[in-house]
Amino acid sequence: SARPCHAERQRVGEAVKSSPRHEAEAGAPRIEDEPPPNIPVAVLLGAPERFQVGCGTCRPAFAGDVIPTTKAWQAPAADAPGRCFTGSLPEARFLVTPIRLVTPVHETSPSLREETMILHVGRLAVWLVLVSIITADGASGQTTYPNVKFTGRLQQQFYYFDNQDYAVDVGPQSNVFTRRARIDARAEISERVAVVLQPSFEGGRESGVRLRDAYIDVRFSPPESRSALYLRAGQEKRPFSRYELTSSINLPSIERGAGRGLPFPASNDLFGDAGFLAHDVGASVRYEYELDDDRRLTLKVGAYNGQGESLDDVNNRKSFGARGTLGVTSGLDIGASWFAHDGIVDVGGTPDSAFTNHGFGIDASWGKPGDEGLYALAEYLSGEDGTVSDFTMQGIQALAAYHIRLTNDSGWLYAVEPAFRLDLADPNTDAENDRVTTLTAVLGLYLSSRAQLRVAYERQSSQDEASPSISGVRSALTVNF
Repeated sequence: SARPCHAERQRVGEAVKSSPRHEAEAGAPRIEDEPPPNIPVAVLLGAPERFQVGCGTCRPAFAGDVIPTTKAWQAPAADAPGRCFTGSLPEARFLVTPIRLVTPVHETSPSLREETMILHVGRLAVWLVLVSIITADGASGQTTYPNVKFTGRLQQQFYYFDNQDYAVDVGPQSNVFTRRARIDARAEISERVAVVLQPSFEGGRESGVRLRDAYIDVRFSPPESRSALYLRAGQEKRPFSRYELTSSINLPSIERGAGRGLPFPASNDLFGDAGFLAHDVGASVRYEYELDDDRRLTLKVGAYNGQGESLDDVNNRKSFGARGTLGVTSGLDIGASWFAHDGIVDVGGTPDSAFTNHGFGIDASWGKPGDEGLYALAEYLSGEDGTVSDFTMQGIQALAAYHIRLTNDSGWLYAVEPAFRLDLADPNTDAENDRVTTLTAVLGLYLSSRAQLRVAYERQSSQDEASPSISGVRSALTVNF
């Protein structure tokens, strides 16, 4: 932009010449302090050889100098006396730090002036290159809408258990099967609207394609805000149980529950059968607040049909859930969940559509799966089963894994991760002989950050002495992309 400034420039010039600082520094070049890196800068790329910076506290400068735009500055144009030209490049503020402003405060000797001009010409050339790079990157990296990103996972599993006493319920002693085969599509319609679809293909001939995640997210707060309010409508997981909500992309214990081949339910199985876990159709509101770079507060409430994945409602009631999590430190995260599940049960031969069972849970975790060092998770779940008997259930789960990253970049092994899980599941706290204990000891071999081979020893035992324990081996080869 251009504006008259002849009178102001004359006043500034006289102030500079008569200032004690000017007299003290005469005859020597001056190196100005670098402007703070978070302040936008202005760069004079035009013809004027000298211009004044900062009305009232001016300093001389040359073309190509980097000036914080928080200070007024002006340059007399060669073809327009009495007018000033300014310019800014806010996107280049991160380039300020390594560049220092070297300017003489008076007329210097020819040799010094020549060296100074060479310095400015060289610096100006560097700036032109950097500006062209920034402009090119900004043009190519600018987000356009809509945009779609595809990811996926494929997981193969094998087990062998001495489960012949339970063959009627669990099938053969050994099995090879596709545990998960999923494609995830996330489409950003705008910076505030996103769509997520996750079809699942592991059902094969038996059940065909299933739809897991299928929802629309709307963000009401600005993207740069520390707090965010979201509305989600569609099919998602109910907000209950930390390990259930942990992505299956990388599970240190291979399974969240008991898994195929084992006859008794683990905690995840109990609370899933009671209607507290897994996918459901409905809507939820989520609030997130960033406490700092590593910690976040999240609150979520939702209403759901209560029937499960891809199913319509069967009564005039809804299921409701709520969950909150808090990052206590950069590693420690705590949470609590509550859920009221509605359904229809048979009471004396008469359907009761007003039935509701409740559950709650508390949990904590340290670290994240796949990160270096310790990952640990513990949770306690309690609730009523989904039958007219209204039994009280309890589940306790504890998991620990230690990720050791290897330094040999040329080897086939990326990392090693031993893990251990203990699960206690009690389907009826009033009964004395129905608690089930599941132990899992795993050795995880990371072929890369996205490919893992895990081998686990598992043992499951019931409190009922009439039910024999079983043990065996489970392995999984998992890849995500």
